[in-house]
Amino acid sequence: MAGFTILLPLTAVIIAVLVLVTLSYRDVVMVYTKTGGSYVVARENFGPLVAQVAAVALMLDYIVTVAVQGAAGTYALASAVPALRDYQLEITILVVLILCYGNLRGIREAGRAFAFPTYFFAGSMFVVIAIGTVREFLGDLPTYSLDQPNGVGFGNGTQMVWWLGLYFLLQAFANGGSSLTGLEAISNGVSVFHKPEGINARKTLITMSAILGTIVIGVSWLAHETRAQPITGGRRR
Repeated sequence: MAGFTILLPLTAVIIAVLVLVTLSYRDVVMVYTKTGGSYVVARENFGPLVAQVAAVALMLDYIVTVAVQGAAGTYALASAVPALRDYQLEITILVVLILCYGNLRGIREAGRAFAFPTYFFAGSMFVVIAIGTVREFLGDLPTYSLDQPNGVGFGNGTQMVWWLGLYFLLQAFANGGSSLTGLEAISNGVSVFHKPEGINARKTLITMSAILGTIVIGVSWLAHETRAQPITGGRRR
């Protein structure tokens, strides 16, 4: 129960970070119309040392993004198609290779290649959130029991478990924060927008942040209401 109590406040913290990052990049894309990533901005304003720190942070951020989102997508696919459970590692590696190939072709080409799966995912999530909202309004949204035969346990309340809980809380924040990584891509690709580049990039950034924030809030709220719990195998009762 503690996990579901903390879920929405932690989501609020992530949304606050999203708002701050969006407000910052709104100014960046207007000033740096060629490329305005964190490395470039830090190098020109604070020197090479700070820029290197920003570069390392971005590298770790992208690694976490690929690890979390690639694995999460594969697990979701395997959950829908149980026959794929024995090939989750292979599918994840294939997804990473496809992402690598697409991005090596350049920003414009990568944007075209990944446009459909991005819009399809966002549209699917909006459908899920809309259906969940309607079912909640009608009183038909289920609330699952935490007493699942294959459910992931929450510990027994000892001091060691408390520290582990704090670790998992910080890990959850880091995983949730990895969903903000895409905002960097707008500032890195301002030059590919039509003129006026800065204004168009700013509009895209705001739209992207609004879509992302809506999905994060909607999914977190549905998880909180249904008490969606990870299970290690089989199906939920």
